[in-house]
Amino acid sequence: MKRDLLATCQAVLAEYDGAITLRQLYYRLVAAQVIPKSAKAYSQLKTNTANWRKAGRLDPDAFCDLTREAIRTSAWPNLPSFARHAEKVIPAGPLADPSRTS
Repeated sequence: MKRDLLATCQAVLAEYDGAITLRQLYYRLVAAQVIPKSAKAYSQLKTNTANWRKAGRLDPDAFCDLTREAIRTSAWPNLPSFARHAEKVIPAGPLADPSRTS
């Protein structure tokens, strides 16, 4: 069954000149009645395609994700720079000023 699904996925991806989303592939498979329309089937497809890409059986560049933003890790050049940033984003609590009492 998984082998047939892999072959079907490869055939669908071959029809496109560029990358498609996993959701596009999912709905193509649902429309062809290869897999059911369910959260479980989508999750299994997600797992299978990830494994097939890692194994080199599907081209990783065949997929795109148009809804996600890249997460950038915050970094500071030195401790004083971090401290200035922290003062701006961390609310001052009662421990910040020992003279304040609650």
